[in-house]
Amino acid sequence: MKRKLKPVLLICLAAMLAFVMAMPITAGAATGAVKVSAVRTTGATEQMVVKGLTKSNKVVWKYTTGKYSATELQFTKCRVNGTRVYIFDGSTLRVVRKSTGAKISLTKNIVKAGHVVGFDGNNNVYVTGYYDTTLYKISPAGKVLWKTKYDSTGNYWAKRIVVKSGKVTVICDASDSNPGTSGNFPVVFSADKGVIQ
Repeated sequence: MKRKLKPVLLICLAAMLAFVMAMPITAGAATGAVKVSAVRTTGATEQMVVKGLTKSNKVVWKYTTGKYSATELQFTKCRVNGTRVYIFDGSTLRVVRKSTGAKISLTKNIVKAGHVVGFDGNNNVYVTGYYDTTLYKISPAGKVLWKTKYDSTGNYWAKRIVVKSGKVTVICDASDSNPGTSGNFPVVFSADKGVIQ
């Protein structure tokens, strides 16, 4: 009878070992963040806390921006694009992995407040500001590829960026051509060089 039990015990041990070895892979996948929460507090000062959360709302990572004196425009913003989280902390753009919060890139000295953001399919990000008239193209590695001033177009107060078919369009709320009128006034750039078209 002892001889018949050995093969059964070996099979059971092998099955248990296979189960235990598979557990860290499953557990590791379950602990990564799958969603992002960004809470901005305002009053005399503005600050934002960004958290990466699991499905069950467990905090995987957390980032807190600097504090800024409250003004008409917001100094902090958070956008998620695929597996990346874009955190605007004043004039600094920090890009982190959604699952872990690990830093991917850091870009300094861009638009300070009222961030208006667009993305292309290659993880390039386009940034301007509501009171700014410079559009920046930033690579996935955080390098400024080009920046173009568009104040000469007479369009200002950017509110949206659309990236499509090799073109970047900044939609502005106001234009010198229609003073006092709120609308959708486009400024179109080539995506590769930033030339106004």
